[in-house]
Amino acid sequence: MSCHITMKRLDAHVWLAILGGFLAINGAPLRGAETDAGAATLATRTKAAQRPCGWAKIDYMRVKPGKEDAYLSIEKEWREIHNELARQGKFNSWALWKVADPKDAGYDFITVKYFDSLSDCNNEYDWEEIEGFFGKDKLGSLFRRTQEARTKISSTVWQLADYTMSLVPSKAKPAFPQAMIGYLKVTPGKEENCEKMEKTVFSKFWQKVAAKDPRFIGWRFAKKVSPFKEGLGQDYMTIHLLDSKLTAPSQKQTDELHKQVWKEAGLPDFKSLNVKGLRTMVNVVTINKVLETQLESNPVQSYWGKMLGNWKASLPDGGYRIKRISPGHEDLEIYDKNGKLEGKSSCVKV
Repeated sequence: MSCHITMKRLDAHVWLAILGGFLAINGAPLRGAETDAGAATLATRTKAAQRPCGWAKIDYMRVKPGKEDAYLSIEKEWREIHNELARQGKFNSWALWKVADPKDAGYDFITVKYFDSLSDCNNEYDWEEIEGFFGKDKLGSLFRRTQEARTKISSTVWQLADYTMSLVPSKAKPAFPQAMIGYLKVTPGKEENCEKMEKTVFSKFWQKVAAKDPRFIGWRFAKKVSPFKEGLGQDYMTIHLLDSKLTAPSQKQTDELHKQVWKEAGLPDFKSLNVKGLRTMVNVVTINKVLETQLESNPVQSYWGKMLGNWKASLPDGGYRIKRISPGHEDLEIYDKNGKLEGKSSCVKV
């Protein structure tokens, strides 16, 4: 890729620095060749490139009677702080979720912060630093009003153990304004067997569901690391991320799809897994996203937002190339001057 080539949407020199190393990641020459490192290998690398943050801290809130509007207003002020901390790289993102059935769950809202390390998770706030950019008196007022509006009933740190995400390269990364959290209690002495089952069976199953069901965005499996109060007594949780903008299929359609996927995946007979002997589902909670930190507040996410799309660059002989970039994935296509495809390659970007 030479310096005289121009690209739309971003300055060419930016692309030279960021994307120059990805032009032939599978070993293909720049023109006239097509390589395929193997679907399984590409899928594995694409999944690795889409790996979510490894650590999450979830705070469980009960809002005091008649204080929901005040609480939501307060969380908007906290979002200002979280936007700045995300911009500084203290954590990846923050979001506020509302529980669909508070009576069943035992709490009204949760806040979720994602971190790249346990150390970051354990050092999430430097209050003197926050006073510096937010204001000491303003922060003191925010603390006071927060305590008046809600009670924090539990706080838990979770470590990502496994996950699935959509591997369709052309599928733009969707927001998932809805999620279903399943809290699991493991049978004593069965922790290793339970983790193995989730990672080798259910991870494979939900990965294939994500490829077939446009509403299903992904699945995450996380282990409890450190709890403040025992809460539900859970050991693990599973999270199903859903695009609520799409119409939900009927239960019959869902059951039929899951049955088909289970068979296609070549998974063992469900009864042979002895799921109930390994763990118990304590509760399932549906949550809906209310607020979150802005994309541009996190430097990495912000730059990814600028990179996504289809990019065309002309070649000296009249041909051209197109890069089709989606989260964690790039397809490169080389065309001659008559528009005939000469070669293509795919790569993942971490």
